[in-house]
Amino acid sequence: MDIVHDRGRTQLLGIVERHPMPAWAGTAEIVATEKQADVLDDGMFADSDHRYFPLATAGDVWLSAAYFKQAKASMPRVLADFIEQRICKAAAIHDCLADVTAVLNYTATEKVAAEASEENFADVSVVSGVKTFGYPIFDQTGVKLACDRLLASRDNMPFSRVCSIADGICKIAARLSAPVYDTVMKLAGLGVIDRIALFDNLYYRAKKLHNTDMGDSMAKLASYVIDCPAEELNKQSAALMSMVDSFDTASAIHYSDGYVRPEDLVYALTVKQATDMLSDSVSLGSMVFNLRKLAALPAETYAVLGDDFVEDIKEADGQTSYKKLADVLPTLPLPDRQLLEKHLINVYG
Repeated sequence: MDIVHDRGRTQLLGIVERHPMPAWAGTAEIVATEKQADVLDDGMFADSDHRYFPLATAGDVWLSAAYFKQAKASMPRVLADFIEQRICKAAAIHDCLADVTAVLNYTATEKVAAEASEENFADVSVVSGVKTFGYPIFDQTGVKLACDRLLASRDNMPFSRVCSIADGICKIAARLSAPVYDTVMKLAGLGVIDRIALFDNLYYRAKKLHNTDMGDSMAKLASYVIDCPAEELNKQSAALMSMVDSFDTASAIHYSDGYVRPEDLVYALTVKQATDMLSDSVSLGSMVFNLRKLAALPAETYAVLGDDFVEDIKEADGQTSYKKLADVLPTLPLPDRQLLEKHLINVYG
């Protein structure tokens, strides 16, 4: 097995858990599909007879070394030695010999030393009195791989554990200043509720399950969402996700049939998405406007505030400046902002 034949990347997730991937290897160009591999000569593979373990790029060499490390014990000694020599030779050519040697020589003892701190694991739990560790993350590449692994395996574990691992990933990602998938952020509870959208999704489920106990329970939950105070609703968001998951499991719901998953049902946006939207918005009077859309309007739109204002917000080419508009609009007196709001509504509806 190598990266080309590991179609679901299930082997890769296990390999990276045992052998932390260098940051450069996570973003390196690789031969990842059979179509890409088909154009390579036999000599571009460490196992040229079977066309396994591509060596076309530095990324290929590291991944081939990692896959080979896993498969080595099951190979004839002569073949294993031959492949290892070719991998090392290619690593020297691609200037990645140190990292390749490290993965080829990686041992369990070294791994324990490298991963001694619990803060490097997104999944820390106690099983039969023994503390276990999973989802090791050391860098930004590790965050991405952990997200991929969680979403690929989520249907095979309890929803509460999925959310717990997602929370662990987000905490490590925050420490590493690494981006996290929106779905994982929502699973971790880092989302913002849209009450109407939440009600609509719950009611959709209730209608689909009408005349059943599950449908009645879902309808009651939808009513609760409408009547619940906003602060309490936000506090109960994680519990809502769990309840929806339980309903879905009991009702044998298939998400391919038009149903959204619990985290997307409960949360309309991630906290980051909502924060980004707020930072890119401005309140003029009774309404909130998107600054980038305002900056896309012709500068003359703002003539209602005077010619000097129009000149102040222009770029050299005469276009409205987003930065200048963002700087000046929040500082306008309320009457001026209300005047502009009324003008925009009259002109653009």
